[in-house]
Amino acid sequence: MENNGWGGKRNNQTGRPKGTFKEIKKSESIYVRVTAEEKAKIQELAKSSGLSVSQYILEKILN
Repeated sequence: MENNGWGGKRNNQTGRPKGTFKEIKKSESIYVRVTAEEKAKIQELAKSSGLSVSQYILEKILN
């Protein structure tokens, strides 16, 4: 169906992705409260390790 300004599906659209929301979502987030000093220390340690803060924390926790 051609989109003529009155609705309908455009040629370049494929519709909704297949699968459930959880299957489609690629990553999750965890929020941790820290003080400004703690945050600065974590950022410093991550930078000195050559990692992003997320990568640094994951390495420390999971390995």
